[in-house]
Parts: sequence; C-alpha cells; structure tokens
Amino acid sequence: MKIIIATGGTGGHIFTGLAIAEELDNLGAKVLIVGSKSGMTSDIIKNQYPLKLTWQRALLGKSPKDKLKFPLFLSISLFQSLRIIMKENPDGVIGTGGFGSFSLVFIAALCGIPTIITEIDSVPGLTTKILSKFAYETWLAFPSAKRKLSGRNLISAGFPIRKEITKVTKTIKDFGLNEKKPTIFIFGGSRGARHINEVFKETLHLLPDFQFIWQTGDWQESINEDNVYITKFIDDIGNAYANAQLVISRAGALTIAELMTVEIPAILIPYPYATGNHQLLNAKTLEKMGAARVLLDKDLTSSLLAKEIRRIIEDEKLMTKMKTAMKKFSNSKTAKLIAEKMLKYKNDN
Repeated sequence: MKIIIATGGTGGHIFTGLAIAEELDNLGAKVLIVGSKSGMTSDIIKNQYPLKLTWQRALLGKSPKDKLKFPLFLSISLFQSLRIIMKENPDGVIGTGGFGSFSLVFIAALCGIPTIITEIDSVPGLTTKILSKFAYETWLAFPSAKRKLSGRNLISAGFPIRKEITKVTKTIKDFGLNEKKPTIFIFGGSRGARHINEVFKETLHLLPDFQFIWQTGDWQESINEDNVYITKFIDDIGNAYANAQLVISRAGALTIAELMTVEIPAILIPYPYATGNHQLLNAKTLEKMGAARVLLDKDLTSSLLAKEIRRIIEDEKLMTKMKTAMKKFSNSKTAKLIAEKMLKYKNDN
C-alpha cells in the first residue's frame, strides 16, 4: 500500500505529517511526502522519507504583489500534483493542513482517491475550509474547530504527535547545566521569534538563580552566560521538555500539542500576526483549562516575564495544577488512528 502525505507551511503541519508517516510505516505502508518548495518541508523532512515538492504558495498574509502571482503558482502546483498522482498511483492521500497540502489533496479527491485531512489549529485555515468539503474525513485537534467548518465527517480526536517527543536520552548535565537549579525551556517556534529573544536576553539578568535551555532560531545575537544552553534549533526537542519545569513559547498548535503530551506548564506568548489570530485562541484555550499563562506580545517586558516565571516556579501547588490541566486534550494515539482509518478505506475498496 502506498500513501501520500501532503504537507507544508509551518513546522506544525510538517511534524503532524511525520507523526502519521511513522504510524503508517509501522503498519507496513509505503509513504511518500509531498510538500511545497516554499516553506520548511525540505529542512524538516531531510532524508526521513521520499520527498517531492510542488510550487504551491500561500495566499493569505501575503503582499498584493505575491497575491497577483498566486494563480500562476496554483496552476503549476495543480499540474504537478496531477503528474504525481498519475505516476505514483497512491492508495490514499492524507493532508495535514497548510497551503502546502492543498493541490495534492484537491487533485486526489477529484480522482476519487480516499483522502483524509487534519486540522491542528483552533481556527481552521482556508485550506481546511475548502478541502473538508471534498475529503472523506477531517480530523480536528480542537473540538471548537467544528463550529467553523461545514464539511462532512468532522472528527475531534486530539493532536497527532511524534513518539520521539516522549523519548528521553539526555539529562540536564548533557546540556551543560546544573541539576539543582530550576530549568526553563524557551523557544519561539521552529524559526524562532525575534521579539521574544530580545526581551528574554534582558530577562536573563533578572533571574540568576534559574537556568535556561534556549532555542533562538535565526536570531544572531551572541550570549555568554553559564546558566544558559543556547542553540538555533533542537532536533530532539523531547529532551528539552523532559529536563525543564516550565516552557516559554509561542502558541502554535503543534507546540500546544507537545506541551499537553509531556504535561509541562507554560507561559504562552501568541504570535500577534497569526492568520485569524489563531495562536491567541489556542493559548486562551489552555489558559481557561488552567494549564498555561498567556502574555500578549505587545505587553511583553523583561520585568513582566521574570515576575511570571518566579510566580509559577515558586508555587508548587500551582505547578501541580497546571500539569494536571495539561492532560485534558492529550491523545497519544491520534496519529495511529488516522493511519489505521486510511488503510481501512483502502481495504474496504
């Protein structure tokens, strides 16, 4: 059996694809990943699975000039997707949301190939809104997303998560840090976050009794502090989660899914320009559950961040309450359920 996973855009969509690919692998299926040349697909997938790229581009959030070019890129990517479908003759196609998955899933649906799509954000994107009308099933991470879709077979089942998130192979000493100090893991997403990095640089000096694992992304500043492990990107992010007591991050859906899986409290700083303001809605969902504290990007200062870190870390009852709340939407079997359902469609046909 051959299954194509169509993905692209942000790291959240791509890592969702990898989680499902891992389960398909375990079930004996052959996996091909199709993504967009625009975005992070090539950087994240690397040599893990066979990969083909189309010229699919995003529409929303782009300049007027880029929007004028969109019909051309869409036409080319639709043609490329048709060629891939004809050559590969897949038994099914799974799309993980984001602009990179649109053309391949759309063509597959028109060709009568079983299709499943996933939506990991609380606010469904344009791709999901369109494809949910064609796909056999749409799997949603947030139950609230159902209210914003009119497609058929909408299923709320939690987040597809990679198993490596729960694998721990390093201790805090492997990060060059002290076993006796509270550890905070800070990152702005797969590409970093300039404003968070700049504020946090000043926050460091206010918290000498704490230590930090800091993923900076492409931010170029140099930091020389004994209480900081600093790196552009962490491949084995599960180890960073396992060795921290608190996370500070943006509020992308994948990040929230991982936090729920490892059950770690968080201070969330939603990206203010996210489409449909979905990061704020993601973060507020966790805050209402009691699992996280939300700080707005426009209000973020070093003194406020330092105050919140101390307030959470130094209150054991609050930490326990936040950890317990993180379990509510966690479902480590979602990726497996999606993989099994896709193969069932093949067998039923």
